[in-house]
Amino acid sequence: PVPYLFRNYPSCGPGEAGGGSLPESRFAGTSTSPWFRATMASAAAPTYFDPQYVVPARGGKDPIRLQDGGLVANNPVGVALAEARALFPDRDVDVLVSVGTGAPPPAAHAASGLRGLFTTLTYAAVNTTAISAAIEDALAHSTSTFYARLQPTDPSFDADLGEVDNEVLRRIEEAAQAHLSAEPMASMLQQVADRMCNRLPLDE
Repeated sequence: PVPYLFRNYPSCGPGEAGGGSLPESRFAGTSTSPWFRATMASAAAPTYFDPQYVVPARGGKDPIRLQDGGLVANNPVGVALAEARALFPDRDVDVLVSVGTGAPPPAAHAASGLRGLFTTLTYAAVNTTAISAAIEDALAHSTSTFYARLQPTDPSFDADLGEVDNEVLRRIEEAAQAHLSAEPMASMLQQVADRMCNRLPLDE
């Protein structure tokens, strides 16, 4: 599997119609699909939701099968950074924000046999800690890029993907609100907001 990008800007990746004056991207994708399609494709976890299909703008007639982005890039911040630097090589990345869904620690002793192997491989595939650490190392000496990783690790966020119990979901929502309003997360969010707003043109 490879990343497939749903863009809100024109670009020219493999299988796209064209990106005007922007260079060609290394990543396949589209800038014409509606956002609900992007949301459904990104969340199409196997065994939970059906895959989504898009027809490539060029380079083939067969629809492209899309499934949960976590299967190939559970933390796609590396893809975003590579895309930005490829399309805008002469411009600095000012703010890079990566939003996680929580990372409770795995059980110390996984089940044995095939079930244990599946659990271990699944955790390795979705574990974003190593990716985030690599990005932090790559940007450690950058004075222009502010990188923020929003990833709670509290056990309160530990829930199965198919959780539907309203009480459990309510507790997770309350834990998320508390996490965002507590330090150091509150200060980090304020820094992100300040840097993004400072880059926006002001109405006269």
